[in-house]
Amino acid sequence: MKKISAEIIKPAFGGKIFGDLIVLQRNPSEVYVWTTLQEFYGENNVEKGTGTSLPLKINLNGNPITEDKIVNIEKPRDGSLYGEDINKMFPEIVRKKIENLPNSKILMQMNEDVKNNPIK
Repeated sequence: MKKISAEIIKPAFGGKIFGDLIVLQRNPSEVYVWTTLQEFYGENNVEKGTGTSLPLKINLNGNPITEDKIVNIEKPRDGSLYGEDINKMFPEIVRKKIENLPNSKILMQMNEDVKNNPIK
């Protein structure tokens, strides 16, 4: 998770990044995930800073359990290019999961629980 957060988000307020992810699909060379990352700062990390919640395609080389085997992390671009990138980056089964995730209880719970998951 540390490698993923380092490539996806930079703390804008000097805080710490907290995050979580769920695996949407895995195969030997790729893992498709939805990740939620949030910066917290200030005394006792109570203030919210930079945050993001999005799908990622993680290209692997070797053992998918160890993060040092991550070769590349791809994320969809913002705005009008988001849909185009989703269609190119993710297989249909993953796209269907992505479509249903933003309004799901799973994602709402991830967003609420993110502060319980500091990235070290």
